[in-house]
Amino acid sequence: MRPGCRQAPRALRDASARFGWLGEPEGASGFFDIESKHTFLDGRTIVDAGDVDVSLDEAVTRERVTAHARRIVETGAVRAAIGGDHSVTFPLISAFESQGPLTVILFDAHREADGVTFRQAKRLLRSLGTRGRLVGVDLVEVNPYLDQAELTQHIAVQLLIEALAGGDARRR
Repeated sequence: MRPGCRQAPRALRDASARFGWLGEPEGASGFFDIESKHTFLDGRTIVDAGDVDVSLDEAVTRERVTAHARRIVETGAVRAAIGGDHSVTFPLISAFESQGPLTVILFDAHREADGVTFRQAKRLLRSLGTRGRLVGVDLVEVNPYLDQAELTQHIAVQLLIEALAGGDARRR
């Protein structure tokens, strides 16, 4: 119930920088998972498509979010959205309206007591892509102001990579 989720995109971008080089020899690419001993996302390009300008008019913001996401969806890329609050979820899903039926899975940690552990979340996200074609991931409600040690944004980026790696696993 505190402000700060609007700062998540910048915080997650900063946290994601560590995954660009950590533990990789010169010229290597992808994300090596120690547990499975596989490299995921090898040969895949991850692009930052920028922020969506928000308006005080919620309807305008929703239209902008949908239009921005639709441009990405139409390229055939897996769309990953970060930051903000749950109000972006519906406009992001709307970007897939011409893509046929979808299954939407929502994990909501607002409840972090007797919830899933990091390992359980990692397994869940990694398995999603094996069930069908992963077309999008939204990671919202990260509030950098509530975690001065910056652990939350590092864990959030790790979980985003796990979801993308799960979608990539289906290609194997």
